[in-house]
Amino acid sequence: MFKPSTFMRHTLIIPFILLTNAHASEMSDPSMAVESELKKQKVQVPQAEARPTSRSFHNGAFTLTDDFSWLRDPTWKQAKDGIQDSQIMDYIKQEEAYTDEFLAPLKPTIDEYVKLRLAMIAEAENSYPALDHEYYYFSRTSNKTQYPVYFRFKKAQTPEDAVAYFDGNKEAEGHKFFSLSSLDVSPNGQLLAYATDTAGNEKYTVRIRNLITGAELSDTLSEINGSVTWTADNNGFYYVRRNENDRPQFIYYHVLGTDQETDQLLYTEQDETAYMGIGSSSDEQYLFIVSSTSDETGLQAIKLGPVVDHSIYNLVDRKPNRKVDIEHKDGYFYMLTNDRGDNFRLVKTAVGQVQNDHAWQEILPVDKNRYLTDIKVAAKGIAVASRNGGLTEIGVLDEQNRTLHLIPMPEKAYDATLKGMDYEADYLRFSYSSLSKPPSTIEASFDTLQTFVRKVRELPCGHNPDNYVTDRLFIDARDGVKVPVSLVYKKDRYVQDGTKPLFLYGYGSYGINIDPEFLDWILPLLDKGFVYAIANVRGGSEMGYGWYLDGKMEKKDNTFNDFIDVAQGLIQQKYTSKGNITAFGGSAGGLLMGAVANKAPELFKSMVSMVPFVDLINTMLDGSLPLTPGEYQEWGNPESDPEVYARLLSYSPYDNLSAGINYPAMYVTGGIYDFRVTYWEMLKYVAKLRHVSPETPVWLRMKTAGHGGGTALEDKLRERGEVYAFALKMHGLL
Repeated sequence: MFKPSTFMRHTLIIPFILLTNAHASEMSDPSMAVESELKKQKVQVPQAEARPTSRSFHNGAFTLTDDFSWLRDPTWKQAKDGIQDSQIMDYIKQEEAYTDEFLAPLKPTIDEYVKLRLAMIAEAENSYPALDHEYYYFSRTSNKTQYPVYFRFKKAQTPEDAVAYFDGNKEAEGHKFFSLSSLDVSPNGQLLAYATDTAGNEKYTVRIRNLITGAELSDTLSEINGSVTWTADNNGFYYVRRNENDRPQFIYYHVLGTDQETDQLLYTEQDETAYMGIGSSSDEQYLFIVSSTSDETGLQAIKLGPVVDHSIYNLVDRKPNRKVDIEHKDGYFYMLTNDRGDNFRLVKTAVGQVQNDHAWQEILPVDKNRYLTDIKVAAKGIAVASRNGGLTEIGVLDEQNRTLHLIPMPEKAYDATLKGMDYEADYLRFSYSSLSKPPSTIEASFDTLQTFVRKVRELPCGHNPDNYVTDRLFIDARDGVKVPVSLVYKKDRYVQDGTKPLFLYGYGSYGINIDPEFLDWILPLLDKGFVYAIANVRGGSEMGYGWYLDGKMEKKDNTFNDFIDVAQGLIQQKYTSKGNITAFGGSAGGLLMGAVANKAPELFKSMVSMVPFVDLINTMLDGSLPLTPGEYQEWGNPESDPEVYARLLSYSPYDNLSAGINYPAMYVTGGIYDFRVTYWEMLKYVAKLRHVSPETPVWLRMKTAGHGGGTALEDKLRERGEVYAFALKMHGLL
């Protein structure tokens, strides 16, 4: 099913996991040791000057005072503008120097971490080939290179005949930052449109390569929002551009060999609160135009026939609280929609009747226990992904009997993700992993449901899943709701007696699910006796769409309370002890960290907040920021509603930092060119934390890149290694 990439704060956050803490009997008081060493640092603790500014809202009912608003560069209009103010850059340099000095003696630990991680990566490993038209495509990763290399071979050939058609290492030469958004091959297999970002602001440049001759075409398109969709005649493609506020608003058509300035504007999204994206149906018959908010979806389409016709057809109007995902097969649109219940139903309708929602034929009704999340169509069948009891189930649709035939999964806690496939394929495809088992690519026959493991990720370090225990439990929240928790530990190193350290990860926003997938970066910590846990707090949709609704807007406190209650529950069950937990979250998960730090700091030894969304009230009051209007349905609009203002202010992490709270040690990261969570959020947060709680150890790492940090393998591992070393140091393990 086509779903445009979400334009929210979570999009680039991949929870790299860093377990921290220590056995209580193996140390005295690491906090005192850390405080003593801090006094020995030669670099002075950075102190940003407090310059109070005040604004009034709702006829003077609220006054918002901000001591550090000056840390937002007044010339900043878009992330690409960076920071021009020398005073702000000087402060960032002070923070970087302070963090560098702290990490300098930890370099051996960081180097060892990088070495351990490289040992988990094969010298050369190929992904399982995927068929697209007349070619099979796969990528090759290596512990000797920084980026993947992409290969293909014809249907009549074997993988040994594969030819490299895009080498990320060569393309990244000369760039400090390099990100690849997409590789889109024309239907005839001769042309490649590739989109790259060398700044970190997610404004991609698209270039065209002739895959037969290797020549680069003259076409260069700038500031593209991700991938492109080719027309059937191979002579052009559709793409999305953002407006001056960095919001995707325009759909253009580009003809090969012409200048971008002459491209045809086909569609303009007028609603600034909506995210607009494009993508083709699996059978490549339609280009779908999706205009969506967090609560509603509108759908339009362009027919992708042999004759290029840019006529736009309306499919589904936007209606309050109605979401729709769509696919096409054999003259019918198949749609998942929540028009009859939170957990969605599957309907179909003839192409000519799609605008009449009364003509939608129900195939799978709403099920209070099963949340329908995705469908993939092929000529031979339809695969359906759903969630039941908090875990993903994958099955084949029996359309005649209106049932699902499910594929059995072998573990209690796992991650299964339905993958795209060639439209003519006989098999559906999905990935599978668990907290102890490396990811595998599995195919299942549409006819028999027989499964075939096609590929298992190689770990040269000799990882044995049988040496680890994965488990899943439910912990009671304060209102009686049971919150799912997945965890993993090593059999011969872990004892459930309350003395062991715990790493607790949480997110809880936008309906995003955090599933118990394989995380190679935690293996060294598990081998030392750590336990790692995921708290599936409300705000995600692990337990159904209603789980998401119960963690947003006026119910957002459930997200924070769930995380605190899970921590307390794990303490009560003696998985760990009070103050022996490291919490981790990124982006909107960083908001979770900030709120929890204000509400229950005593539970945690340290926290890691990656590009954290912590300046909530100021951000949601600024409609000029790229994401703010589109998130009014997620958080509310504090400028228009005093009740929303009061609610957001009540848990905004930055605004609730206060003296007298014994905060856990913190490691905070940000990106200067990040347009999702702007650099000044974490900069202001750290500056204020230093003022209200000067005794709290806190370090800031501000990268020049965007929301996801570095992209090269070495950069990724070293960034993780720095946080890893920080955590070990905080818990007296170094």
